[in-house]
Amino acid sequence: MANFTLTINAVDFSDYIQQETDIAETMEKIVGPAQGTAVDGTTIPDLVKVKWHPSFLLQPMPKSKMQTLLAVMQQETVDLVYTSVVNNTTRNITAIPTSMKVKFATRNGADYIYDATPISFEEV
Repeated sequence: MANFTLTINAVDFSDYIQQETDIAETMEKIVGPAQGTAVDGTTIPDLVKVKWHPSFLLQPMPKSKMQTLLAVMQQETVDLVYTSVVNNTTRNITAIPTSMKVKFATRNGADYIYDATPISFEEV
């Protein structure tokens, strides 16, 4: 397995990404109203920004780590640092947490273990 990075507001969740398929990215091109046409008739878009929408499948985690994840996911915006599967570089973005699905899996003594947790974000 490659070494992946995932931090949300400087909290490290890298240990909960186990394989390449636990990370997905969608790219969105934001186009403005000032597109033009070249002399040869080619349309030239007014590309304002490229926004990324990363999502992750975090592997099962104990209650203490899940509580930390819940706290950061409830923030309006977060600083997200992760390994991009598009070009295998570290991407650092400000993002809005957009979804999270929490599911209880089992109890290990006094601790609760939560099932794999999908989370996703939208770049600001």
